[in-house]
Amino acid sequence: MEPNFLADHETELTLAICSETPSVLWDKIAALGELGGFALIPDPPLTIHDTYFDKQDQALRRSSWALRIRIVGEKRLLTVKGPATIIDSGIISRTEIEREWSRPALAELHRLLEKLGVSASVKSQPFRENDPALTLLELGLTVIQKRHVLRLPRRVAPKDAREHAWAELVIDRVSYDFGDQRVRHFELEIEFLTSTRASELSRVVDALKHLYGEELRTWPYGKLSTGLAIQALLPDNTLRGLIQAECLLPAAYDKIAAILSRRLPPAEKPSFLSEA
Repeated sequence: MEPNFLADHETELTLAICSETPSVLWDKIAALGELGGFALIPDPPLTIHDTYFDKQDQALRRSSWALRIRIVGEKRLLTVKGPATIIDSGIISRTEIEREWSRPALAELHRLLEKLGVSASVKSQPFRENDPALTLLELGLTVIQKRHVLRLPRRVAPKDAREHAWAELVIDRVSYDFGDQRVRHFELEIEFLTSTRASELSRVVDALKHLYGEELRTWPYGKLSTGLAIQALLPDNTLRGLIQAECLLPAAYDKIAAILSRRLPPAEKPSFLSEA
């Protein structure tokens, strides 16, 4: 069966690490074994290489869609993300479908592009099994962002039922490459694995903010948008003095948010956040 790129969703909340020493705080959070009364169960760290694509005219971005090739170890993954909606206190919901790189996945992507009015420039749908990036370039797409992520995943579960994880906490160090300049952004993502109540998420977030206060900032923006905003601010030196040892300092996030806050969709609270 071919994948359906309009079927799946992700729901998550992101906290940016806004610290004068973000790498130190990143290490401290990575060392936590429990949070808010829940166990944090570590999974193996991941090294992730992401490349995002669009048309030259930014047709996907203008439609609030994103297209990514992700390489994790030997895996090559094709990902499509739809428009994001802030649904409650920084929690974001959006279409996100990730599939192993394959001919069926590429065929479905081709149909989605046409559905969005972003027709590929060639009709033959070239497929290179070992080079998905080149395949997308041959479809008339262009690279708009490259980044590398060191991810430390943690399953969030009740202490007395560790096998029943309701969320995943990922502790990410994101490295953006802008030509000869690298900029690092540190963040935490809490992604729902099952339907849950807002009170459970609040316990985790409140525990984090109790420990680290203003060094954690609710960040309702994706890594792609954050990187594009950084890239837009670099040429005129808006971020001068706000990047130290390649890492964004707290004041840099005010500049980035000033750009991104103008692009957010209206809030809509769904039923899964009900306390009932």
